[in-house]
Amino acid sequence: MLAIGYINGSVQVLHLEQGFAMKANKKDRKEAISEIKFSPDDSILAVGAHDSLIITYDARNNFALLRRIRKNLSTVSHFDFSLDGQFLVSNSTSYEILYFDV
Repeated sequence: MLAIGYINGSVQVLHLEQGFAMKANKKDRKEAISEIKFSPDDSILAVGAHDSLIITYDARNNFALLRRIRKNLSTVSHFDFSLDGQFLVSNSTSYEILYFDV
């Protein structure tokens, strides 16, 4: 799957093996998307944006919303999952590093 984030805050997920068929089209925010990652087992899609929010989606359940993480003080610049997919570490433009239990 390929996840694409746009400056209007929307996210599209395409299934490459099905001729780029649309799997999901999410519009849960208004600010530009700055980071997107799947968990190591592809079960969770995490999306960070300029609104300082990280939203996680259940990739195995039609990309249903799982959680809104509101701890960053500024634009989410980077994040990554732990190898087991249980934790997420994020960095923002205010240089804070935060850890979350996904």
